[in-house]
Amino acid sequence: MKFAVAFVLATAGAIALSWYVGNRPADCEVVAEQLTSFELGNYAEPEDRAPVIDKHRSACEHHDVTVDEAECLDKTRDARAAARCVPRLFPELAPR
Repeated sequence: MKFAVAFVLATAGAIALSWYVGNRPADCEVVAEQLTSFELGNYAEPEDRAPVIDKHRSACEHHDVTVDEAECLDKTRDARAAARCVPRLFPELAPR
């Protein structure tokens, strides 16, 4: 009986930990940099990038982008692919 209780508690703990790790908030600075690169390219001047980074950082924080979604974004190379990772950041690219 003690083994069964310990097993159930360990399983529940593992599930809770897994859920927590995947649902932690993303580093919105990194997400904003990547989305800005999609929008402006990698070689835009810092003064041109700054307001766009601010816009994307704010959107990331507002929409609670998670670590899992940020990892998905990190594997993308354009906005259309990124929209599959976090569709709420790209309402203009949502399927109709």
